[in-house]
Amino acid sequence: MELIWSRRLSLQAPFVAPGHLLRSLAASAAAGSFMLANDALGAFHAGRIGWAGLSISLAISGVWVLATGIVVAEFALGLTG
Repeated sequence: MELIWSRRLSLQAPFVAPGHLLRSLAASAAAGSFMLANDALGAFHAGRIGWAGLSISLAISGVWVLATGIVVAEFALGLTG
């Protein structure tokens, strides 16, 4: 996604936009955890959040990755019977 739009993944346009709801949902499902981690790291480096905020964001991002993996695995198992 970053290569296509030549921008860092984030929870902002062009990846997430109110005018493109289905594309935004697909992008968030596929790479939302990485978008959250990138935004949290950027905010931490800019001084907008502290260690606690960064830790919580990265924990949520990790759980998001696990949940996405479970959904994809269940979908694949459902397709194979």
